[in-house]
Amino acid sequence: MSTVEQSPFHDQGERSRVKQAKADAIIEAAAGLFAEQGYSGTTLDGVAARLGITKPTLYYYFANKEEILIACMSSAYESVVEHALVGAKNLSARDQLFTVAGAYLDVMMQDTGRCLVRVSHLDLTPAGRAKMSGLKGKIDAEIQKILASGMSDGTIRECDVRVTASAIGGVLNAVSFWKSSETNARRPELREKFLAVIATMI
Repeated sequence: MSTVEQSPFHDQGERSRVKQAKADAIIEAAAGLFAEQGYSGTTLDGVAARLGITKPTLYYYFANKEEILIACMSSAYESVVEHALVGAKNLSARDQLFTVAGAYLDVMMQDTGRCLVRVSHLDLTPAGRAKMSGLKGKIDAEIQKILASGMSDGTIRECDVRVTASAIGGVLNAVSFWKSSETNARRPELREKFLAVIATMI
């Protein structure tokens, strides 16, 4: 009785990993173009050219440019909220805030993070605007939650959580408008300076 040799086409797990890796490469390439040229100035032809693939190949992974943008934003959100909060859950609220703020700054100094604040909602469809607002709203809600917890445990002074969260968000978003070459060269320094500004607010 003959046996079938192990074939990579039969390894669903590996195929899924390869597909995800390719999708991630598309997200990274598109994010770079969004940061350099803006959303409206970026084309799928440009994304494909940067990756050295054909435009039809992109459609295997994403339906359109807006879907790629939302994926960029989702990637940034997951890095900021999910990963940072998992690592900070056993800390005081104040330390949680600085952990999340530090993660946010790190992401905002990357192209995927810049997409969260440098793309106008006016460029998107109503559905895209809703998703964009939803992601930004989740980050703001997490910061508000941490501020409220900090007032309860005494590590953060009394404040209006909505106003303070909005002000903190403004500080964190500001770094995304710096030149990427400068943020890459001065990332640790900028990170600490922006966190120091936030420290004066709480």
